Amino acid sequence: MHNNTVSFEENYIFRSNKTITSNSDIALTEFIANAWDAGAHNVDITIPLDEHEKIIVEDDGTGMTDEEFRNRWMTLNYDRQKRQGKEVLFPPDVENSKRIAYGRNGVGRHGMLCFADNYTVETWKDGKCNTYDIVISQGETPFKILKHFTTDKLGHGTKISAYVVRHLPDADAMTNILSARFLYDPEFIVKINGKSIDLSQHRGVVFSKEFTTQSKANLTMVVIDSEKTASKSQQHGIAFWLSGRLVGQPSWTYGKTVF
Repeated sequence: MHNNTVSFEENYIFRSNKTITSNSDIALTEFIANAWDAGAHNVDITIPLDEHEKIIVEDDGTGMTDEEFRNRWMTLNYDRQKRQGKEVLFPPDVENSKRIAYGRNGVGRHGMLCFADNYTVETWKDGKCNTYDIVISQGETPFKILKHFTTDKLGHGTKISAYVVRHLPDADAMTNILSARFLYDPEFIVKINGKSIDLSQHRGVVFSKEFTTQSKANLTMVVIDSEKTASKSQQHGIAFWLSGRLVGQPSWTYGKTVF
C-alpha cells in the first residue's frame, strides 16, 4: 500500500528558513516588520543578559482573533499581501496613516525559532486574548500548537516570547542595527530593553546639515549608514519628514530625479 501523505522532517523549518533561524538581527527585524504590518506604532523588545531567560517582542498593533491566528500564523508561507492587501490596516482607535506592508512570504513569524525550539504567542483583540504555545514538530506538520487558552483582555497587540537556548543577541548591538533600519518613520518607535535611539544620537550618522531652500523652508538633512545592510529594499532610500511625520515612502527617487 502506498502512502500518499506528505510528511515533514523535524528540522524542516530550520532548513527552509535558515537565514531567519540562525541570525538574531534578521529574526528580530522580521518581528519588527510584522509589527509594522499590523499597524503598530510601538515595539518593545526585551533581550536578556543570559541564556535560559526570556526574549520578548511586544507590539500595539491590531492583534488577531483565534480564527485569524490559525489562518495566518499556522499557514505555511502565508501570502500577506495576497490575503490582506498591500496597505496596512490600523487598529480602530489609531489614526490611520498610509503604510505599505512588508510581508509577503510569511516566514518572519518563525523568528523565535532562532532562539529556541518552542515559543509562546499572546495576541489580543476585541476584548479577548488568545495564548498559544508553539513547538517544532514533524510528520504531518512542521510546527504545531501545543496548548491554547483564551482570557479577557482590553486593547490590542501581540506579544511573542521564548526562553533563549541559542543565538543570544547583544542588546547594545541590536539597538544600533535595528534602529538604523526603522528610523525613517518617526511615528514608529522601537525600544530594546526600554531604550530607543534618537535620530541625532545614532552612531551611524555620517552627515548632518541644516539649510534653507529658495522658498525659505528650513530643512535638516541627516545621513545614516547602518552597521549592516537592511534586509529589505523598502528600508533603503531618502525619507522625508514633515512636522514629525513620514511623507510618502523611503525611495532613491524624488519626482523624476534618481539619487
